Amino acid sequence: EVTNSTFSGNMANYGGAIYSEGTVTVTNSTFSGNTAGREGGAIFSSGDVTVTNSTFSGNKATNGDGGGFKSSGTATVTNSTFSGNTFTHFASMKGGGFFSSGSATVTNSTFSENTYIPSSAISAGGGFYSGGIATVTNSIFTGNTAITGRGFGSIGGANLSHSIFNTNDTVNAGAATGTGVIVGNPLLGALQNNGGSTLTMLPGAGSPAIDSGSNAAAAGLLDQRGTGFARIANGTVDMGAVEVQGTAASGGGSDGVGVNSLTSVLLQDQSGLDSDWSDHDIFLGALNAVLKEKPESKLKVLADGSVKLTAFIPTDRAFRKLAFDLTGIRPRNDKAAMRVIESLDIETIEKVLLYHVVLGDPIGSSDALKANGLTLTTLSGETFSVVVTKRPNIFLRDINKNLRNPKVLLKRVDINSGNRQVAHVINRVLIPIEDLK
Repeated sequence: EVTNSTFSGNMANYGGAIYSEGTVTVTNSTFSGNTAGREGGAIFSSGDVTVTNSTFSGNKATNGDGGGFKSSGTATVTNSTFSGNTFTHFASMKGGGFFSSGSATVTNSTFSENTYIPSSAISAGGGFYSGGIATVTNSIFTGNTAITGRGFGSIGGANLSHSIFNTNDTVNAGAATGTGVIVGNPLLGALQNNGGSTLTMLPGAGSPAIDSGSNAAAAGLLDQRGTGFARIANGTVDMGAVEVQGTAASGGGSDGVGVNSLTSVLLQDQSGLDSDWSDHDIFLGALNAVLKEKPESKLKVLADGSVKLTAFIPTDRAFRKLAFDLTGIRPRNDKAAMRVIESLDIETIEKVLLYHVVLGDPIGSSDALKANGLTLTTLSGETFSVVVTKRPNIFLRDINKNLRNPKVLLKRVDINSGNRQVAHVINRVLIPIEDLK
């Protein structure tokens, strides 16, 4: 497993940077300028390859397949960029960005100017080549070259949706077709530092790739750059590895209400896990952990600003209190509290987070103050009730009888007001389980 790493300027016969006889998993990493004398410019693997939040650029397979990498198994590529990788072979050549013998699944990724060095009249898959079925969603293909399948090639056929292919970026022997598929120029910027730890290519102003993807297929909460860069910024996900970030929308929806998502607001804090107990790093970390394990979780709605909802967001201090209730030890910082939360199984974490989300027209603080006795049904299916006292204070009475009920912090309400998604900050975690302690 390769994480938070850089491999540059390496050379080998098979796999310029990495040779593996098993599976390879790459996350938050850069492979640039590596050269293979034969196959797999940066990586050669006899097993499956999974690439997430990473960039492959300028790698070269001198006499074989897979300019970026070659996999003898399946390939799964998410939130990643392949740019300027090359491949060549004296008889046939396949896969500028990558080659996989099995199926390939590509989501929210960018393939630009991957190409072959002419040495024969046979080449396939400028962007990538799959020996099985290729499933491509929310992705960008531009400037890739090959004799057939300039965008990509696949033996088993292609399932395409919500992706953009520049005019010459064909799929196998023909033009790209499918639900939400656009043929046109994505107006990509150069490969450069757009934030985050890897170089990326950001769609320019007026790009048809902006706000044209499928939210249902969007890859997690964050784009390739990570913390601070929401995967869905303006109600609809962009195509490609990086999202053009926006500000709170006004009148963005068909009903005149903004469509800025809650996650895009919360992710504006790029501090990550720290010693500030007043922000929401642990909530975001737990949310991201759930979506990583369960991409189709109902929690995805928090990144889809077109869905009307109200969320009650615990502070990091609220999770610190929960960690103390569970262990009897008071965590010193966010990381210590997060470790306690992560010790719970993923289904429990998901259930707890779902218990903080209520679908329907947003509930503003002024309405909440008049809602004494109201019972709200959450995304988890369980309910909690609203208790308003004379002070006034708003308490949320949850299922758990062993721990204290959360209180709404009235100085931190109506977050993202004017949009379809609104949040109120609470001082404890809502618990949908009677015996969680």
